[in-house]
Amino acid sequence: MPKVSFRYPGNVHAPDALAAWGGRGAVLLHARDDPRFARLLERIRASTLAAVEDTGRVAAVAGRVCHRLAVPAPPGLPRPAGQSAPDPLPHTGRSRSPASAAWRRPAR
Repeated sequence: MPKVSFRYPGNVHAPDALAAWGGRGAVLLHARDDPRFARLLERIRASTLAAVEDTGRVAAVAGRVCHRLAVPAPPGLPRPAGQSAPDPLPHTGRSRSPASAAWRRPAR
């Protein structure tokens, strides 16, 4: 299945991730042309766990997929270590994303 895109931060390193996963838990990358942001991907059948009523089975499948995707990042990719962490919410210990904080601020 060909996929052609354009340059934006979310897809610059996507082929690197797909190559690292090698089709284990993600679509298989057959070929890539990075300057053109073009990829040849495995054709997959559309399926979802939304219709599965057994939540234990859903959790087990999701866990297996997460385990397969937990591989070391290829060398040379940017690391999120330099990004700031979200502000903690007072009294809850939970955090909120910068986006949720922005909609709570009054407009100027």
